[in-house]
Amino acid sequence: MSIRNNPVGKVLWYIESHFTEDIALEDIATVAGVSRYHLSRAFGFAMRSSIARYVRGRRLTEAARTLANGAPDILTVALDVGYGSHEAFSRAFRDQFGIAPEAVRAQHTVKNIQLVEAIKMEETMIL
Repeated sequence: MSIRNNPVGKVLWYIESHFTEDIALEDIATVAGVSRYHLSRAFGFAMRSSIARYVRGRRLTEAARTLANGAPDILTVALDVGYGSHEAFSRAFRDQFGIAPEAVRAQHTVKNIQLVEAIKMEETMIL
């Protein structure tokens, strides 16, 4: 089945294209052409993760890379990936990776944390 006919594939494409923005489940379901209920079940079955957990993991992974590359301001990184405060970002980051954002920035590497990498998809996918 091609990604164009696969609701989960469409969702992955949409998430990767928009994960720095606010993404509502309703918007994702519309893109996939299915109900929110069906989307949640299909995504969970295919990815072994909820949509929210996957989006969170992708956002925090990109934040971790930015921090490891020496971002001077953690709050700016937090705001860039959709968190409203340093505290909320730090809590989510520690929950996701088991390490504080400050530590990743100080060690200049993400090799010791488990990142949520983008799923490879067709580059020709067009909505």
